[in-house]
Amino acid sequence: MSEDQWLPRFKQKLVQQDLAEATINGYLADLRYFCQWLEGLHDQPVDLAIVGVADIRAYRQDLVNRKRQKPATVNRRIQALRRLFLTVRPNLTAVQQICGKLLKWRNSLSRRLNG
Repeated sequence: MSEDQWLPRFKQKLVQQDLAEATINGYLADLRYFCQWLEGLHDQPVDLAIVGVADIRAYRQDLVNRKRQKPATVNRRIQALRRLFLTVRPNLTAVQQICGKLLKWRNSLSRRLNG
């Protein structure tokens, strides 16, 4: 399933969930950012069928270590992926679980650093 197929479907689901327009636009921007990153990694257009746990971990590592993004930004980007997979590919349990674990780990680390 290509980006132009799942992105409108995902947006429609977010609207149905009555999320704020700014939240929806933020999630969509985060997913486009991920798609660009993934296309660079695989040298081909994004297909959700090829996204796996290793891709999500590598993406997070890139955001933290190479891009040096703030914890809140990393969390939001991972949350966007988690929502996407829950909505568009609900059978991807492993990918959903790793997104959830990464969010919990990052939140715990942020609390220790800021607290």
